[in-house]
Amino acid sequence: MEKLKTDYRILITPTSIKPDSNSAAIAALRNFAGELVYNTTGKPLAARELVELLKGCDGVIAGLDDFSDEVISAVCSNNNGGVNASEPEDDSLTEDESFTEGESLTVDESLTEEESLTEKEEDKASASGAPLAADGRLKVISRYGSGYDNVDLTSARANGVAVCYAPGANAEAVADLAFGLMLCLARLLPMLDRKTKAGEWVRSIGI
Repeated sequence: MEKLKTDYRILITPTSIKPDSNSAAIAALRNFAGELVYNTTGKPLAARELVELLKGCDGVIAGLDDFSDEVISAVCSNNNGGVNASEPEDDSLTEDESFTEGESLTVDESLTEEESLTEKEEDKASASGAPLAADGRLKVISRYGSGYDNVDLTSARANGVAVCYAPGANAEAVADLAFGLMLCLARLLPMLDRKTKAGEWVRSIGI
């Protein structure tokens, strides 16, 4: 039976996932979604960039971009599934509450390098007071990784947006790095590197 191709528009923000990716997971996503939108900036998106790319999108596979209340509220301003503004909010939401784990896309391309955020770039548009606005279609934020620290869960819940994550997506890369660091320490490689660069030759047999 031929699989139904939907008209969903999905934004993919992790910089390690390229438009020409041949992974099985991305191929499956292409067969499912009507359109895939990629982050081509080579870095996590600032708030205004994120809102602009989310226009018309039903879901997002999120990298290290900051899905703050400002961003989520802007792109979900027309959603009907959110909590009524007159209802009291529960500010005690934790990672263990709400948002049960649903099936999330586990991309089979391991994170080959750590994408790290330095100090956030100031969003010039936001600083100037210009409003952020999209069309309210966003339904799912699926984090490409094992955590969701950069997603404002309270705002997502209030706006009726499901939050998923992909535990184990980068497990092999983390394990590789852990073993590499253990061998590095066992063989005193950082010290030997410094000594060699200083013109010394230290004999070391490790542990």
